[in-house]
Amino acid sequence: MYGGDGQPERTKKTLNIPERYEILLVLTIGKLKESYIFEQVDPSPGSVRGWWDDHGVRHIPKRKLEDLIID
Repeated sequence: MYGGDGQPERTKKTLNIPERYEILLVLTIGKLKESYIFEQVDPSPGSVRGWWDDHGVRHIPKRKLEDLIID
């Protein structure tokens, strides 16, 4: 489920997140210095990773806000 660097335990330790919580996703903020395209992804659980195409353009998967809010 975790789409980060593959080491959710290291992330939890770095951010001092209690063990009772599970990291489901990581949100990055900033501006890329490369060409990129945002693509909407299916809200089903699972790893969501970006990729580069043959032209060096990075494809960045994004979920809709409604899929991220937990009631």
